Amino acid sequence: MLRTVDFENIENDKDKYTLVDVRSPGEYADSTITGAVNISLFSDMERVSIGTLYKNEGRAAAVKTGIDYVSESLPKIYDSFAALAVKQKKFLIFCARGGMRSEAVGSFLSSIGFSAVKLNQGYKGYRQHIIRCLPELISGINAITLYGKTGTGKTYILREIKGMGYDVIDLEGCANHRGSLLGAIGLSQKHSQKQFETLLYDSIKNAKSNLFFIEGESKRIGNIYLPAPLMEKMRSGRKLLIEADVETRKGIIRQEYVGVNFEKAAVIAELDKLTRYVGREKIAEYKELIEAEQYDNVIEELMLKYYDIVYDTPGEQFERTFFNADSKLAASEIVEYCINNTILPQKPTV
Repeated sequence: MLRTVDFENIENDKDKYTLVDVRSPGEYADSTITGAVNISLFSDMERVSIGTLYKNEGRAAAVKTGIDYVSESLPKIYDSFAALAVKQKKFLIFCARGGMRSEAVGSFLSSIGFSAVKLNQGYKGYRQHIIRCLPELISGINAITLYGKTGTGKTYILREIKGMGYDVIDLEGCANHRGSLLGAIGLSQKHSQKQFETLLYDSIKNAKSNLFFIEGESKRIGNIYLPAPLMEKMRSGRKLLIEADVETRKGIIRQEYVGVNFEKAAVIAELDKLTRYVGREKIAEYKELIEAEQYDNVIEELMLKYYDIVYDTPGEQFERTFFNADSKLAASEIVEYCINNTILPQKPTV
């Protein structure tokens, strides 16, 4: 039998291993352990086929078909592991529940001289670890929360602050979504709730301190729900407001949305989501403007007449307002303010 390890026992030493997720590409894309590479034992279609056989004809038929699939893909699997082994010869293998897939791959690797262990209970065991530990991690943090209207550059300021050596939780990065109704435009596949929680866990676990800069968000970012304890930390922490003039905001929004991955058709399709808020006539007008590449007109009107109204924070109290004309300068001013008011240490924690 292949040696089995629990994630919590190797978490602090997992860099000693190459983590390999042998689940199907679809399972891997939905959520995985950070840093894991995917060397699939079965394709998505093969996995579905085996599952159907298991349900309808029993274990023996499913195993037989699985062996047939593996026999065809084994040379490719070997080549993938051999390429990884050039840099790292210790593999940590996991599948969905630490069952046949990880056992088969790990045993094969061991038989040809590679060092391999498998993760106890597979991804499920890792997921249970995240569910168990994330609330406790969140309970130990303190937040400096940046609020501001759409396009005021909060994300860019956070990046600058992170570059200065201070800890940041990038919630929109963890969700791969900008938070607004049109926040997925131009981005790759949205992260699942599981993957979001994994990245949030990593952000806190790997930090140098327990004090984080974070962007103020509602309880949802796209299809992601923020943990209630995190929302409470944001609300109870230090609150700073970011403001910017209209031209700066338009430029930031244009940079984010009309970028490398910009596709007119995708944007036009997404605009239909706003119909209930701005009406069909306005949506038709915006579509015509986008077709004519009059992006700034659409950006300004949506910004002022939709986003500023829907995402307003009436009654919220902020201890200080910062004007963002340059994200690097704004970040420096925020850090200086926090140091002068003993919110931050003079130097980032090493």
